[in-house]
Amino acid sequence: MRQEHLRCFRKKFYQALPAILLLFLEQRPLLASNQAQTWQKYSMIGQRFERAGKRDEAELWFSKALAVAEKFGEDDPRLSQSLRALADLYMVFGQLKKAEIHYERELSILERMGGNYPDAWHVLAALTKINYARNNYAAVERYAERALALREKVKVSAKGDELAALDYQLANAYFKLNKYDRAESLIQESLKLANGK
Repeated sequence: MRQEHLRCFRKKFYQALPAILLLFLEQRPLLASNQAQTWQKYSMIGQRFERAGKRDEAELWFSKALAVAEKFGEDDPRLSQSLRALADLYMVFGQLKKAEIHYERELSILERMGGNYPDAWHVLAALTKINYARNNYAAVERYAERALALREKVKVSAKGDELAALDYQLANAYFKLNKYDRAESLIQESLKLANGK
């Protein structure tokens, strides 16, 4: 009797399988749309908590947004935005190692896509700042020089004080690395930027 029920169930299941698959395939765009809405919702909640200074809650919601963004793939800008949101949050709260991990991943994605994006400048500037705080002057030189080269290629929306800070950090790195001639011109440039000239 039991085997008869199982055989009957299997038969009905296999008969219904094409309809189930068709229903699933029809729902895929709806699922993608729901994921996009979910990502946006999580990101907005994270931003609210960040503005309120609630780091743990912001981290939770930005992490949820990142998990959803991972499903969109590395070519989707939402993944880069989610990585940046978490990295920026970690920077504000002094968690440099966590920030560095997220910035480096974002940078690798941007580089794979060509790397000539204004966003890449901001990531390079953040990595410069992190390594400057650690006195890792070789890394400061590497990231800051790439940021400066990129600034020449793409239009970067950065404030004068951000540009001045980058120049200053690179100049100090040059001093520490005994590259005095390179440092002098950068210090002069950073002073001009700081004074708004």
